[in-house]
Amino acid sequence: TTFFSISYPIFAEEKLNDSLKKYILFDGEQTAAEAGQSFIDGFDEFIGDSAIENVNAAWFKEVDSRVLVNSPLLITLVTQVNEYSGGAHGQHLTFFSNYDIHIAQTIALKDILQKDTYLQLTKIAEKYFRKHEKLSAKESLSKDFFFEDGIFTLNDNFGLTKKSLIIYYNEYEIRPYSDGPTKIEIPYTELVDIINTRGQEYIQSIL
Repeated sequence: TTFFSISYPIFAEEKLNDSLKKYILFDGEQTAAEAGQSFIDGFDEFIGDSAIENVNAAWFKEVDSRVLVNSPLLITLVTQVNEYSGGAHGQHLTFFSNYDIHIAQTIALKDILQKDTYLQLTKIAEKYFRKHEKLSAKESLSKDFFFEDGIFTLNDNFGLTKKSLIIYYNEYEIRPYSDGPTKIEIPYTELVDIINTRGQEYIQSIL
């Protein structure tokens, strides 16, 4: 049976719920019911355009959004999407969303860094990536990964925890589907010289 399910946090302040909606309903729907109906309508349209014998598996979409960090300064949500809508396999996606409560604004990775230190962070992240993949400092990234020209790059899918910065790459983003997602954890002790005052305040509020 084709189905849609969703689980997400609800905060006491309605304004906050409105602000965080876009981190849960990624396709721009206004309500969970609207998101579910849109998915089911997509399946119905597909059935209408296809011979029923070509449909060999039920469609489904499961959205699970949870609070990773809830501090006086920021909220970090982790939203996981598990979906199948035809094809050889489904997709499994994880998104970190960071939100500054005081200024009601999304936090980007560059917002927590001192000026002109993004490249420095990239080099640190690559070191931990290579350690995670058991690669030497000189081994090429062109063969097994999708980095353009074999050059390691950061994305903006990140989260702040008590002890480390998480950088998360979903399936297909930097490697084949069969290899799954990639999560890099960088201890804050490695980032002392590049985290700006705002970033330090976020981290301290978690502790």
